[in-house]
Amino acid sequence: IVGKLYDATLATLRPEIVGTLGAKTWQGGIPLQGQAVYPNKVGYITALDMQALQQAAERSNVHIIISTRPGEIAETTTPIAYISPASNADENLIHCLNTALVIDSKRQPLMDLRHNLLNLTETADRALSPGINDPGTAIHIMNIQMDLLLQWANLQNNPQCYAVQYDRLSLPAVTAEELVNDCFTPIACDSASEVEVGIRLQKVLQALARAGHPELSTAAKTMSETALELAEHSLVANAHKAKVAKAAVAV
Repeated sequence: IVGKLYDATLATLRPEIVGTLGAKTWQGGIPLQGQAVYPNKVGYITALDMQALQQAAERSNVHIIISTRPGEIAETTTPIAYISPASNADENLIHCLNTALVIDSKRQPLMDLRHNLLNLTETADRALSPGINDPGTAIHIMNIQMDLLLQWANLQNNPQCYAVQYDRLSLPAVTAEELVNDCFTPIACDSASEVEVGIRLQKVLQALARAGHPELSTAAKTMSETALELAEHSLVANAHKAKVAKAAVAV
């Protein structure tokens, strides 16, 4: 199963998915003259029809900020998009937007890198449960996650990641902090009393911190500090605490 999960994650390490799906990068600013658009149901964003959204924006002479990505939860009290200027946001455009943002009750792997990484994390977390107690599998998965995140970092240098194909659309990028948290927060919590897993986690984070990607380096160092704090509260032997702390110093 781990091999299948790796393959599914690898399939989403493509420039358009790692980047902004051909849209401009949204930095989080909300337009003053924008019209907020709310989803008409609750669920996960599973797909975005970028071409349909671009064509609709051209017809209405607007710019559309899509404030969510595939894999994120949509609910009826939070906007999923902003249309600017608001004066051009008619019912047809809003209907087209709600149609182009596909919402389902379950996350889907095709456009959702974070979902695929989380599946690996959950598998590692199950391996650490008292009923299974298989730290070797958890360590194996952490090595796989390290490989995938290093590939993600390398892809950031690919100009196709953020090449603008749809100039009337903006979309937030996936952040290194999100990916590192998805991969390692549950493992750091549930392996805090396992010295061998704690040491390996720090070594994985050390490699990520040295990848030459500033955002990834910062996220890895922050996770290292959190994992060390958890380990210091959970490990019993001072010698084990010292080993994890020594590994963390190198991050």
